[in-house]
Amino acid sequence: MGWIILAALIGIPLVELWLLIELGGQIGGWWVVGICLLTAAIGLSIARLQGGQILGKVVRDLRARTAPTRPLFDAVCIVGAGFMLLTPGMITDALGLLLLVPPVRGLAFRLVGNRLGALRAAAADPRFADYAARGADGTPHPPQGAEIAPGVDLLPPGAVSVPPARRPPTVIDVD
Repeated sequence: MGWIILAALIGIPLVELWLLIELGGQIGGWWVVGICLLTAAIGLSIARLQGGQILGKVVRDLRARTAPTRPLFDAVCIVGAGFMLLTPGMITDALGLLLLVPPVRGLAFRLVGNRLGALRAAAADPRFADYAARGADGTPHPPQGAEIAPGVDLLPPGAVSVPPARRPPTVIDVD
């Protein structure tokens, strides 16, 4: 997974730069700069408008005491679109403008929701219940109240911790 992110961080700017140079050779450099500025201005104004609408939906859902999952997903998409539109380049501008289209966000929400649903189903599988009781290294978690280090105990919520008994200080005589 890490190499995919690294490849994207290196590859996307290189492709964007190549495309900007090629397009600048075809229509002129100032036209390319103008197109980048125009898409950024239009996209950001649309993102600002939609962001206000999404905020209203989040507030409405919270007042109705329902989880605002779809409006929050839309907000994340709109913020991502804003960043993409501020990044100079034609590919990121196209992706940013696509994220501002509500049906595209709906499709992305369904895809992400299906993936999260599959993860939730896998987590609820009884075959994996043992993993919840274990740490990342496979060792079992200590039971509540067990000591993890001398003088440090894990208490259940609401329990009162009793400090360890104080020992008299050790006196070292240097004479």
